[in-house]
Amino acid sequence: MKTAYKSPFLQVYLENFKIKKRKINNFHKIIMNNATMVVLENKDNKVLIVNEYRRAFKKVVFGFPGGHIEKNEKPLTAIKRELKEECGYVGKNWKLLFSYTRSGSYGCGKEFVYTAKLKGEVKNFIKSEEIDTLKWISKKQLLNLILKKKSTAGIISTVFYYLYKKSRFEKLK
Repeated sequence: MKTAYKSPFLQVYLENFKIKKRKINNFHKIIMNNATMVVLENKDNKVLIVNEYRRAFKKVVFGFPGGHIEKNEKPLTAIKRELKEECGYVGKNWKLLFSYTRSGSYGCGKEFVYTAKLKGEVKNFIKSEEIDTLKWISKKQLLNLILKKKSTAGIISTVFYYLYKKSRFEKLK
């Protein structure tokens, strides 16, 4: 494997391999840091969304609190840190909802998606370059939002998986 590009968050390599007797030369392999996000619910069963700038869309879109997992950090430790850093909130009753690989062709790191309940009402949110606003919305509003707005594949799959799991146990509000 030959290094084509390297940064703290992304590495691109060129590699040669064989598949079904066919030789592939200089195929790019992309390695990204693993990341994590949380679907956080408050006492009213509303979900926290963040509005943040996403370069791919060149605008502010909605998502969930989360971020990169640091070297030697566990995914659950990372999301607890990210939630506190980004939003000023602390969660409880943490559960891994699911995890996925960002790209089947290139790898591109794993995303670990958690659910949690808001612990207390302490909030120290400071608007940042990335996160513009925080908002609590109902599950029905969340579904409508994903159907009307552009978002990443990770956010879309998280919303539908989360709502599917919730609908098995309760009527969506």
